[in-house]
Amino acid sequence: SGLYRLIGTNAGGCTDTSMAVAVSVNSLPLASLLNTGTDTLCIGSETILQASAGTGFTYSWLLDNIVVFGAQGQTFAASTPGEYRVIVTNAAGCSDTSSALTIENYPAVDVTVQAFGATEFCEGGSVLLSGNFNPGFTYQWLKDGIAVGGQSHEYLAQSTGDYRLAISSPDGCN
Repeated sequence: SGLYRLIGTNAGGCTDTSMAVAVSVNSLPLASLLNTGTDTLCIGSETILQASAGTGFTYSWLLDNIVVFGAQGQTFAASTPGEYRVIVTNAAGCSDTSSALTIENYPAVDVTVQAFGATEFCEGGSVLLSGNFNPGFTYQWLKDGIAVGGQSHEYLAQSTGDYRLAISSPDGCN
């Protein structure tokens, strides 16, 4: 930054000085990115990313180096796996891009239920329902959307209803 002038001298030794030109160098903003949650998400969940703050800053969010349409705030709710960056622009129009932050998804929890026996039976009868077994997972059987006993991968159904099995991985994903 400063005032600059050009002094010219011709072959005869005559000199002339130009008008002063003011040059200003504006500083770059520091673009940093913070994940307020976790880098690995259950499918369907999100984490909040936060960009560095500053007076007059504007923001553009990138997912896998593509601008995310409409994402212009200091924070961003990330739910899609990929590499996130933010472009921070200050009031002078100078920009900086953050380093990448990678968000991943835990593998999907696969739920399959099998009936061992007839699913239509007389009063006093039953059918064994069995879901896929995964060590470390937790299980909850539901009958007509209401939790019923049996927190294992198997359940003995003795009454009419719509039975479902909810499974949670050790990571807490359903």
